[in-house]
Amino acid sequence: MPRPASPLRGRILNYLRRYVGEHDHGPTIRQIMDALNVSSTSVVEYHLVALEKRGQIQRGRDINGRAQARLLNVLAMPEQRGELKQNNSPRMKE
Repeated sequence: MPRPASPLRGRILNYLRRYVGEHDHGPTIRQIMDALNVSSTSVVEYHLVALEKRGQIQRGRDINGRAQARLLNVLAMPEQRGELKQNNSPRMKE
C-alpha cells in the first residue's frame, strides 16, 4: 500500500494550489522553501518528486528533460479520483 502523505507534503500541495491560482504558473523551489519555512531546497524537491509520483502534480520539463517547478499542473487529490484515504487508526494489539 502507498504510504500516507506527510503533513509537509500536504502543505506544499495546498501552497501550490493557491500560488498557481493567483499567478497562473508555479512558484520556484526557493519560493516554496521560504513560504513554508522548509530547511532546504532539496527537501522541497524530494516532496515535489513524491507528489509527482503520486499523480498529484505534473511538472513540465526543459529541453534536457529536467523538471521545471514553474511549469506545473496541480492535479486532483487521490480522494477526488475515487481512491480511499489511508486509515491512520492505531493498530490493535495481538
